[in-house]
Amino acid sequence: MGRARWSSTLKGKDYVDGMANLWLCQVGHGRAEIIDAVTTQMRQIEAYNTFAPFTNGPAARVAKDDRGALAPP
Repeated sequence: MGRARWSSTLKGKDYVDGMANLWLCQVGHGRAEIIDAVTTQMRQIEAYNTFAPFTNGPAARVAKDDRGALAPP
């Protein structure tokens, strides 16, 4: 289990998780604000199929609100 930039062994020895910063976990381990955001999103989207032209409520709202934001000039 980790916290912030640290990773711990099962025996409790802490190490700076240098490789995670490079490849995996740039935001750090165990960040409460990210856990809260992911939990909120998971309550809104039970499942999402990326292999068919379906959408979900949050994605549809963002698309509707930002229709012109990504339009070419």
